[in-house]
Amino acid sequence: MKDWESRPGIGRMTDLFVVYDLATRSKYCNPTSKKDALDTVSFLKKIVEYDDVRVMYSDNHVTLKKAAKLLSAAHQGSTPGVSKSNGIIERQNQDIQDGLRAALNQAGLPACFWAYSAPHYCHMVNTRINPDTGTSPHFARLGAECPSKRILFGCGVFFIPAKTKYSISPASMRTQFGIFLGYKMGVG
Repeated sequence: MKDWESRPGIGRMTDLFVVYDLATRSKYCNPTSKKDALDTVSFLKKIVEYDDVRVMYSDNHVTLKKAAKLLSAAHQGSTPGVSKSNGIIERQNQDIQDGLRAALNQAGLPACFWAYSAPHYCHMVNTRINPDTGTSPHFARLGAECPSKRILFGCGVFFIPAKTKYSISPASMRTQFGIFLGYKMGVG
């Protein structure tokens, strides 16, 4: 996905790899600068941790076919020319694009920040409590609610800078002001 002026997002990201788990209704996305099978497998392993991926349904992109083979998962492809055969993931793509646009607009950030906004939006959706069930997609997948706070994208925050990345005067405050651009996600 490129921004509205046909330029890549921050970090030279040009595409967005979207994963939707039908069982838990969790959605994940990974901004990427290249379509590569090993990067795809790495991202999928980060999502599923130790779970086995048994079946992958995709649009038949060669990268996704190779990734399924590397994961020893059965691959089922959509039917070329039949839009209904990949309608579920296309709806997720549309939802993520709408969500990242809303987050960028609310934060007052330019479109090139989509590479941060999209994963943040997915995390917020995955940790939102459904009023009907009283649980979230995160709970359905892992059996526990997400322990982190839900912080809005682009909101002002005070943070403790990493000593390896910033040189701060001894007279400066220990915390610095910045904007929240998303969560650093671990495995699982």
